[in-house]
Amino acid sequence: MDRRFDLEAWRHFVLVAENGGLNLAANIHNIEPSTLSRSIKSLEASLGRPLFVHGKRPLSLTIFGQEALKEAQKLLAQHRVMLETLLSSKEKMEGVIRLAIPGGIGPGMVTPRILEFQQIYPNVEFDVVQLHKGAVLDQTFSDGETLPHLTVGYSTGGSLAGLVYRYVGKMDFIPCCSPRYLSQYGSPQDPDELVNHKGLIFKGSTRKPTEFLVKNGVRKLMSWDKIFTFETVVDMKNACLLGGGIAADIPLIHCIDELEAGTLKVVLNGWRRPSLGCYIFSPEQFWEYERVRVFGEWLARSQTEEIANLHRRFDQLGQDSCCLLYTSPSPRD
Repeated sequence: MDRRFDLEAWRHFVLVAENGGLNLAANIHNIEPSTLSRSIKSLEASLGRPLFVHGKRPLSLTIFGQEALKEAQKLLAQHRVMLETLLSSKEKMEGVIRLAIPGGIGPGMVTPRILEFQQIYPNVEFDVVQLHKGAVLDQTFSDGETLPHLTVGYSTGGSLAGLVYRYVGKMDFIPCCSPRYLSQYGSPQDPDELVNHKGLIFKGSTRKPTEFLVKNGVRKLMSWDKIFTFETVVDMKNACLLGGGIAADIPLIHCIDELEAGTLKVVLNGWRRPSLGCYIFSPEQFWEYERVRVFGEWLARSQTEEIANLHRRFDQLGQDSCCLLYTSPSPRD
């Protein structure tokens, strides 16, 4: 039997690979170890190549097995989506909503809304995943990867066929450093001065790295004396709080509390990374589901209020918050 086309064999392979061993996977998922062993042996025989490095401990994947695991995980996720789409009721306020969000915004902006929503609709469950790929959300899931029902994050303002968008505001990116850093190295007023400073650089996957700053239509590239790179905004902000350097692009949502408390200070005299529009979007086929559409509109309204409140709080600080460098895209239906 050719097991290459056997979905159950691929599921067994993923279980063993993800759990780090045949016996452990068998215990966790209540499957006979012999069943898992036969599935994997026959799958390797059909493929003509080993998935695991046999005869060594701990269990490890071959290079081919590592690639196979990535593709098999996508395949199984797509299969789950297919079954849910076929078997779920579009009209009922029940079932799971898969929600993808950038790291760090869940506790403040999303989790409270989920809890409020579930008080009204207790039969709706949530599967919240962190957004890991794509510079902007329009590009995040355009390669055939399994789509979440709803995604929260940035967009450059273009549109992608097959998606429903809800615009919720714009996000400013604030150049910050700690009072400790200022006392040691002084406050730069212009990007040209950054050659004498340490830069804290965000190189995560949810947006493109900041290369230049803009003020009054003038654009200047940044060049640093030394740089430290981070994959999460939270780690970059923590380094900034410790006096490790200047972060030129902390999203306002991540620094407003610290700016109000005085543990971070705005620098660079109005030079900023261009703002990005914030959106909630959903594939059209999922927007037809009542639970997805109702929660999507609910979340869009609450996030619009949250982002407007962020700007009000920043304005009250008396900082140079009126230098808006980018006009966010117009709301789209």
